Amino acid sequence: MRNRFTVPLLVLLDAVLFQHNPVLADPPPVTLMAANCGGCHGVEGRSPGSIPSLAGRTADELAALLMEFKSGERPSTIMGRIITPFGDEEIHRLADYFSALPKAAATARGDE
Repeated sequence: MRNRFTVPLLVLLDAVLFQHNPVLADPPPVTLMAANCGGCHGVEGRSPGSIPSLAGRTADELAALLMEFKSGERPSTIMGRIITPFGDEEIHRLADYFSALPKAAATARGDE
């Protein structure tokens, strides 16, 4: 009698514990990842201050810089710690995202 319930119980347990969770399986939206950058690099990658803008730079350039920060090849105080959790695919998605954004319009000194 006990064996009759063992297999269905294991199947049910497998379905509950190891179900495909689309929230965990799908990568985060690139806009959500890019929001981490806005505090320093400006909204939509256009920095108002001395920190470099990301918008409009080439994807290859951005990806290479981020990989250098991640590996420690490029020294940094903050960037290495921020980019370390990101995987290579996420880094390339971020680079593609920022390269597709328009650069900030140049302003004349008297207009600032």
